[in-house]
Amino acid sequence: MTKPGVLLIHPYYPPDKSPYGRILSMLGRSLVHEGFPTAVVTTTSGLPKGHDDKPPCHRCPEVRRVPGTSARGSWRSRVMLSFKIWKQALLLGAGSKFKIVVVSSAPPVVLALMICITFKVLGKRVVYNVMDIQPEISFSFGDFHNRFGYRLLLLADNWTLKHADMVVVLSDDMKRSLQAERGLHQLAVEVRNNPILYPEQGHPDQVDHVSATEWGMAKRSYGLYMGQVGRF
Repeated sequence: MTKPGVLLIHPYYPPDKSPYGRILSMLGRSLVHEGFPTAVVTTTSGLPKGHDDKPPCHRCPEVRRVPGTSARGSWRSRVMLSFKIWKQALLLGAGSKFKIVVVSSAPPVVLALMICITFKVLGKRVVYNVMDIQPEISFSFGDFHNRFGYRLLLLADNWTLKHADMVVVLSDDMKRSLQAERGLHQLAVEVRNNPILYPEQGHPDQVDHVSATEWGMAKRSYGLYMGQVGRF
């Protein structure tokens, strides 16, 4: 029996240093190992110049990248980057190969909204993997100060949460934040604690944050990345 294809979408992916990227990398390799056709749509964030981006192992998913990184630039540029990622995801995932689409939270939450609307219309199963509570985190950190824009993004993200086929968070704290702080008490949320690979030598913040198995590190240890829970 042919297993359904899975499309993973997030701005960060190894060799980017973000924990989100390595969560996605581990998930992608696991899916490939289980026999699911798997591809990743991401950005060039962290990718060295001249790197051909070929899968470093036969159990690694196909990767499609768009130029840019959501960690830099204005909110307008981040929204434009979200449109680029959405376009690449649509080109890759509109056919019959991919039945499941997994999109992760990333400021300014526009990407998850566009992906959810588009792929629900196309009859795909959409999984919203909430790795940060946005837009609350960005607003509290002072990334933007427009309260009207904040309320608009909050409404958009609540729509995505309600219409995704599955919502996944990293911890019980994140689950309580979504349900209680936003008044979504009936929202069904799955908690999936995500192991992160760190090299044994050195503190995680002092080493190159690349996926240990993807980039050839022999020694590794395990930790849990719990996300930003958004208690307000």
